[in-house]
Amino acid sequence: MKRTNKSVEIHVRCWLEVNGIKFFGPGRVDLLEKIIEFGSISKAAQSMNMSYKKAWGMIEEINALARTPFVIARKGGHAGGGAEVTQAGILAVRSFKRLNKKISLLVGKESELLKL
Repeated sequence: MKRTNKSVEIHVRCWLEVNGIKFFGPGRVDLLEKIIEFGSISKAAQSMNMSYKKAWGMIEEINALARTPFVIARKGGHAGGGAEVTQAGILAVRSFKRLNKKISLLVGKESELLKL
């Protein structure tokens, strides 16, 4: 029997739930980062090929489950509307990304053990 080099990878997807309801994960982190970048829920959603309704629903869920809102939306008018990610939201994004780096390092070490 001929042995060939095989590539083994472990994939892990992490998210947070509150009382069984999805609260925070990679998609929501991406959405908050896009809101930071564009200052707009609409532009953030558009850049992610997501409907505004879906993006707004995700933000409503996040804000309802968080201790303090992660996103503050401003209605339009002469100055225009927009959205701002709060300090709590920025901290949550940073913390989640740090957690994912730790998980990736751990998974990377474990996949070395599984060389087939």
